[in-house]
Amino acid sequence: MANQDATGLTILLDTFDAAISLSNLKIHSIEWLAPATFDDTCTVTEGVGGRNLVKWTCHDVNYPYIKYFPPLSYQSVDIAINGVGSGEVLITLR
Repeated sequence: MANQDATGLTILLDTFDAAISLSNLKIHSIEWLAPATFDDTCTVTEGVGGRNLVKWTCHDVNYPYIKYFPPLSYQSVDIAINGVGSGEVLITLR
């Protein structure tokens, strides 16, 4: 299970030793923080096997990646056990 800090309107996921599924979230943004190695990847899908919400490849070590979502959209989020090569994923809710 990932360590989660769900205080306020953020969820910080920093350990990926199991798949993570969260549902009915009104997402403002998803950030990939501090990817450690060139070519590491971060993939977050809408539900298990769903469309990619984000799919990034690290081109700059420790450079954060961010995607913003439109208001009034609800997503289910799934991160496979091998979905994040390094760093942390920060989900900010509305």
